[in-house]
Amino acid sequence: MKEQLREIFRNSMGIISNFSPTLTSKIYYRAAIGKKLNLKNPQTFNEKLMYLKLNEYENNELITQCVDKYKVREYVEKVCGKEILNELLGVYDNANEIDFNKLPKKFVLKCNHAAGFNIICEDKNKLDIEETRKKLNKWLKTDYWKYVAEVQYKNVEKKIVCEKFLESKDGNSIEDYKIYCFNGKPKFCMLCIGRNLGKPKYYFLDIDWKL
Repeated sequence: MKEQLREIFRNSMGIISNFSPTLTSKIYYRAAIGKKLNLKNPQTFNEKLMYLKLNEYENNELITQCVDKYKVREYVEKVCGKEILNELLGVYDNANEIDFNKLPKKFVLKCNHAAGFNIICEDKNKLDIEETRKKLNKWLKTDYWKYVAEVQYKNVEKKIVCEKFLESKDGNSIEDYKIYCFNGKPKFCMLCIGRNLGKPKYYFLDIDWKL
């Protein structure tokens, strides 16, 4: 029942976003933060992110490239060098193009136009390939941006990306680091531990590595 209600709500938000991503954002913001979204005079970090999303990001070519999990590689290579990129195993227009026989035992598949559309394979022999194809093709047909009013994803050309499975030398999961920059300068970092266990822990630190 909860899943059905969640799906109804999600579809309703998708319909609203077609006409007003701003209204969808206000609904989500009220539900998540518990107060009205102030777009006329944004004060908090969340409000300013919402303002930028709705006013600056939709038709910004650089933003579109940077949210695209495939094309962002070109930007990273240009700015930082290709040596920091994860190994690319394949790019596909649909899941039927994937030759699983040529993939290694471990790999990651993800859609480039959304958040959370990921398949993390740690053992190909245990992977249900047909179910994986169905899920990926369903995701490719999904206009993710509508359901969450994330207009920066709107103009992304949908692809499936396959990358090398990342792990530590001893075979354990690796920590996830995110660096938050303001006006081009790093201000703080987020460290996520245990993401693979389903119960991640988040730590926010300044540039001196203090909580």
